[in-house]
Amino acid sequence: LDLEAAAGRLRTGGRGAAGPRRTAVLLALVTAAPALFHWAVLRADPYDWVMVSDHVVEHAVGRDVLLLPGRGDPAVLVPRRGSGFDLRACDDPACRRSHLAGHVPYVEDRVDAAALPGGSLAIAGWQYGDRRVGPSQERPLLLRLIACTARGCPDMRAAPTALRASRHGLAASVAVAASGARTVVAVAVPLTDEDANGGPSTLRIMRCAHLPCGDPAVLVSIPVPQATGVADKPLALALGRSGRPVAAYEDLDTGQLIVVSCGEASCRHYRATPLIPRRHFTSEQKDYAHAGREAGFWAGNAYPDGVEVAVPADDRPVIAYRDILTGAATMLRCRTPDCAAADTTVLSPPGRAQQAPALALGPDGLPLVAVHDLTDASVVLVACRDAGCIRRDRVRIGTYSDIPGPMDLAVGRDGRPRILWVGRTAGRAGNEPHLTTCRRARCAPGGAAFRTSR
Repeated sequence: LDLEAAAGRLRTGGRGAAGPRRTAVLLALVTAAPALFHWAVLRADPYDWVMVSDHVVEHAVGRDVLLLPGRGDPAVLVPRRGSGFDLRACDDPACRRSHLAGHVPYVEDRVDAAALPGGSLAIAGWQYGDRRVGPSQERPLLLRLIACTARGCPDMRAAPTALRASRHGLAASVAVAASGARTVVAVAVPLTDEDANGGPSTLRIMRCAHLPCGDPAVLVSIPVPQATGVADKPLALALGRSGRPVAAYEDLDTGQLIVVSCGEASCRHYRATPLIPRRHFTSEQKDYAHAGREAGFWAGNAYPDGVEVAVPADDRPVIAYRDILTGAATMLRCRTPDCAAADTTVLSPPGRAQQAPALALGPDGLPLVAVHDLTDASVVLVACRDAGCIRRDRVRIGTYSDIPGPMDLAVGRDGRPRILWVGRTAGRAGNEPHLTTCRRARCAPGGAAFRTSR
């Protein structure tokens, strides 16, 4: 309930007739008094309570991307499996209303985006080419990047090709980050049909000076295990000090998690480290993990596994991911900027059907992580009190029933966290996406609603 908006719609002023009308007015005031009092207390916040504003936004299928442009109101990138993606622009900061800013057809499932200066958005996606090539006469997969705004998107098919890959769309991942006007994009994809047939993928980090981007500078290109199509977000990208790229890639067949950390923006020096080594699972473990993935997929049409990365002010990356066996939200904190080694912190109880955590940095430079807590069916914001999240606050921002869907998290220039989460709430027939906006930084009243330590 948005009490502030409801109070703004109450009628004020004017004279009315005596008698029944006066009785009706008095009855309306008596009925509304508790809600008005509650709204006034929350607005003044004399007891330093937590206050959030929650609104249902439109959603299709898959894993939505929450975007906070440098100027303007939030936007949501909505993938539509098999039919491209929508860009929905909010009409106000709390997203009480939104409108369809643009639809881009013929894009594969995995898309990503980042906010650019001036309110525009860099969006990267895979499209199949029009011409059939090679002995197999298959259409290749093409990476294209465009700039969208709240007014719409250009035709992605008319954009130049940034990278040509094999025809296997399920094995193609993409992640985007921006530093000023420059856009950095990471991909993990088999580049040839030979690679697609049991060979490796290539993790490539590229930089575009402008959009659309047809000739990106290749910064890193290394072989990695091929993605199997069972995760919507096996690849993540962030920029550290001086714009240096840091990428994280997860192989869900073996559980291996690789971090590529560049020493500078040009990536002349980089280190690729398997922070989590390859593992061999028993058939029982594989069945358990598969059951959790299928449950998560049917709840939100998005497989629950995923990885995210951020770089705090000390330039030591943090990586958040879902443990593929236990389902617990887990964080890796690199001991050095090159991420040669890392320490592990578990942020949520286990639960095989819960979705991957969402990660962002707060205005204090410390990690914020949105997680599910299956013990009480709640959406929780974990506000780290140190970069490794050993000490942390936990704030419940929503509850749901049944199996939750995917989440995303972003922090705007106002310092307020915004959490996009999918869940079924009381009185609703099915899962819906909610955009919850916190009143304060860290989503807590000057401290913690629930404090935990390890």
